[in-house]
Amino acid sequence: MKFLKKFIYFYVIFSILGCAATSPKPEKIAEDLQKSHKPTYSDLFPERLPILSKQKITISKDYKIGAGDLIEISVFGADELHTVVRVSSSGVITLPLIGAIKVDGLTSYELEKKLAAILGKKYIYNPQVTVFIKEYKSIKITVLGAVTNPKVYEVPRNIHLMEVISMAGGLTEEAGDKIYINRQIKGKGNLITKKITINMEELFSKGNPNTNIMLKSGDIVHVAKGGKFYVIGEVKKPGAYSIKGKMTVTQALAEAGGLTNIASFKGKIFRVKNGSNEKIPIDIDSIMKGKQEDIKIMDNDVIVISKDPGKRLGYGFFDLLKGLFGVGMSIPLK
Repeated sequence: MKFLKKFIYFYVIFSILGCAATSPKPEKIAEDLQKSHKPTYSDLFPERLPILSKQKITISKDYKIGAGDLIEISVFGADELHTVVRVSSSGVITLPLIGAIKVDGLTSYELEKKLAAILGKKYIYNPQVTVFIKEYKSIKITVLGAVTNPKVYEVPRNIHLMEVISMAGGLTEEAGDKIYINRQIKGKGNLITKKITINMEELFSKGNPNTNIMLKSGDIVHVAKGGKFYVIGEVKKPGAYSIKGKMTVTQALAEAGGLTNIASFKGKIFRVKNGSNEKIPIDIDSIMKGKQEDIKIMDNDVIVISKDPGKRLGYGFFDLLKGLFGVGMSIPLK
């Protein structure tokens, strides 16, 4: 009986050591998964904002004057006509000599021509009028989607994309990898909607300044959510999770708490693409060693991690022995 106990004891010890030598421990895999986790776009946002916000601001020449704008008007050689005035809620300003005049919807150039025509007709020969917009109060930008405070924002001047996202409280963890901007532009006799797509990776990860575009009044900014994915099987926290930015298999498994003790290092991604079902094999060990691509997670992906038969048998036998000989394997050897 003593010999049998010794045999079982050493068999179990060497079996466990043998398993450890041939395959990584789940704890080590989980640690590696956590280390491989790249920052989400919501994490990167505070780092990129100061850099991209330093871009030079240019005011569009076709900007339409509106209520709340502060306008400076100068007439060459007539300092007494120099005026700084704010456009009323009805789109009107009041000027010396001229009185009340409707300016809503005019560009700076159009207002210069209009004032020059009025002054030239009654008061000054060939007047040279300059209009400068000191403050822009009528620019309205709508921000929707995966931001902290989605709503309509009134801004005092032309503004870059990153700045308006900052005004909206920054990105939430649900932010995906695309921003869509709907803009009204002139078509043939009517307005049409132009859709601008911004790649989050270019904007945040690579810091491409060309993607931090200047917004115009009326623009609708929609920060798309990343969608959902599901992890089932031998992970510590199976369930549904939000896709955060550009997520990969290893990051998804890290979100799910890593692998269990009896997990296989092989699994599958079940994906619906163009109406068809796909099964994509994954090998976690090969991914961690750089031998297989760390596949990007898509909306509605289901990751399945199955049991490893060898580990299941080994840990089942180990639990059986614990039941036979007591918790902690305190087997008397003499």
